[in-house]
Amino acid sequence: MKYLNLKILIFTFLINSIIYAKQNAYIDNWEFESRENINRVYEDSLKLISSTLLEDYNLYEIGPLEIDSEGNLIFFDFSNTFRIAYVPDGDLDEMLFFGNGKGKGPSEFGKPFDLKFDDDGSIWLADVENYKIQKWSSKGDLIFEFKTPKYVRPSKIDYDEKTKEIIILSEQYTPSGVLYVFDENGDLKNAFQKPIEKETRSVLYFESEIVSTGSDFILAGAVKPFLRYYSNDGNLIYSKGIVGFENPEKILSREGRVTSRNKDLVRAVVDLQYSNGIVYAGISNKKNERWIRFLDKYKPNNGEYIASLELKLPAKYFAISENKLFVIEYNWNDEKTYLSEYLFE
Repeated sequence: MKYLNLKILIFTFLINSIIYAKQNAYIDNWEFESRENINRVYEDSLKLISSTLLEDYNLYEIGPLEIDSEGNLIFFDFSNTFRIAYVPDGDLDEMLFFGNGKGKGPSEFGKPFDLKFDDDGSIWLADVENYKIQKWSSKGDLIFEFKTPKYVRPSKIDYDEKTKEIIILSEQYTPSGVLYVFDENGDLKNAFQKPIEKETRSVLYFESEIVSTGSDFILAGAVKPFLRYYSNDGNLIYSKGIVGFENPEKILSREGRVTSRNKDLVRAVVDLQYSNGIVYAGISNKKNERWIRFLDKYKPNNGEYIASLELKLPAKYFAISENKLFVIEYNWNDEKTYLSEYLFE
């Protein structure tokens, strides 16, 4: 029976490989044009509007942070309710919680790694543990959910307003790659970006974020310091390095193999936003640092560096809408975490 189950597993994997191969997959070594020698140019244009202590609302571990066109915020509350937090107009006093907490059933969450608004104000959530995508209304109703294909673990998600499609980044490498495009009904439309290097086969290793520009989309990496622009059909337009990034060495296990499980693994954090025709990339650019200290601005069509905003305090996540910036930031003086709002002057 043991060997029979193993044969069934191998057969299933091969069948999935054949199906995925029919998608637009191609191999890429993830090379990029280095910009290590470009110095940051700073803009001093942030004015603090408010700063709210999160523990006053029983919020201790939250994220990622997103904002819609009406100024409503969303994030996931990992430490207290284990539910989606919806914050009308950025006012925590009006905060609502969606979902039924930890679990595998409808309206429940396993490991929700990412969530985004669409142009209608609905919320799309990627659950990497339960292999599923959920769509929620702004009223807290689960509209529907769908399972991703086998071995596709959705860790990052965004919504393309022009094509009405969902783009996800899989934490787990599959024969077709790590990027997948679904329509709003959950049907797989495309799969692409197959990594060739072993250390890039685990997306968790180099940590990334994706953001739609309204028709195409951008992938940013942290430990692999790149900014990559794709057309919606999966064609790579450019691949450029991040300005001022400290490029880490490869991490090897004791056996000499590239690994994503080593206790000395270089960790980093990345967040990415698109607003008013500009891509904002917040990336921790030092080894073993989990905080964002700069927001680098790039032109999306060619990746040209514009300037950087130096944050007042180290941040974990940020969200931008029009002339407002919201950040989850850490104050070293009192060792507390805050939700702060800034204005672009």
